[in-house]
Amino acid sequence: MQHLVPGAIVALTVTLSTSLSAGTTFEATRLGNFGGTDSRATDINDNGTVVGYSFLPGDTVSKAFSWSGGPLQQLPGLSAGSSTKAWGINNNGDIVGEDVFQGGTFPQHATHWTGGGVTDLNTTHIGSDHGVAWDINENGQIVGQAHTDDLQTFSDGFIITPGTGNEFAGTLDGRTGGANLAIDNNGWAVGHSFNFLQPSVAHLAVPGDRGYDSFAISPTFPGGGLAHDISETGIIVGEAAPTFGPTHAAIFVPTPELYIDLGVLPGADSSRAFGVNDAGLVVGTSGDNPAWATGHAFVWMDDAMLDLNDLLNDPGNEWDTLVEATAINNNNTIVGWGLTTSGEIAAFTMTVPGPATAALLPIGALPFLTRRR
Repeated sequence: MQHLVPGAIVALTVTLSTSLSAGTTFEATRLGNFGGTDSRATDINDNGTVVGYSFLPGDTVSKAFSWSGGPLQQLPGLSAGSSTKAWGINNNGDIVGEDVFQGGTFPQHATHWTGGGVTDLNTTHIGSDHGVAWDINENGQIVGQAHTDDLQTFSDGFIITPGTGNEFAGTLDGRTGGANLAIDNNGWAVGHSFNFLQPSVAHLAVPGDRGYDSFAISPTFPGGGLAHDISETGIIVGEAAPTFGPTHAAIFVPTPELYIDLGVLPGADSSRAFGVNDAGLVVGTSGDNPAWATGHAFVWMDDAMLDLNDLLNDPGNEWDTLVEATAINNNNTIVGWGLTTSGEIAAFTMTVPGPATAALLPIGALPFLTRRR
């Protein structure tokens, strides 16, 4: 393992060993739809329950779903004609996402599904006319972004903690908007802060004695940085653009001077990391910027980015291309969406082997991580 060097793109520092060998293939299971031609899986918990959204016939209205085998289960909406999308699920089966009302100036409502019911977080917690919930941890903490007033251009990041209410956190000083995209069980939230005049910066919001403190965890690149997910072992993944050109999938260390470039698939110029599990397997998409519809879903393991399409056990039969891997659980089951040979967009799951050794955090992260003890 190499030491991290400030201001540099460094060698990979997560060491994995798996049983994956040349010629090994796996099944990508198609999850079905609600009658439209577009269905996408967005998250999966360790129990294997998948969430996402699927369009109804006509492809104008989407409905959030959960799936544990068999047909998709539609989640209730806040109103009969609204479009819903599920973005995150915890191991207790609690789900968060959004409900978009048809018409209106601020139609987007942050939404929480639990116990078979649905809650409008805009009215019960956030006090906002416009919001979305991106993730929920095992303690019921919910993160997302919402307008704090009707005149606001960008949404600020919020964190809802059961029993203590809502806090707007996750926006760095000097930036007028932020997004909290994921939260771990210690209450650490990751995302990005942004505005018109400055590039986005990946951030980490950490609970302290007086609420949350936010830290930049990506260099101030011309093309910006963004953190999509954090594992329970403290691995933060996302994307970074050192120039105004293509972005690369990255692992961020909790200091703005250090990050790890995960590279791209052969023939591609860009990549984005959307999910990571506790063992350090990273998933995302790699393709040509900005036409991400041409991307290929990947898993990063054994210090290499592997194309999930190369691992399909029956390529060209049902699937044309697995485009995007959005999440991975601790059983190494990957979810995402791809293009079928009939031209539809369809949600999928695929399980790959696990590592024989646990992932190691970069040395440069350890002094900062002692704050969470």
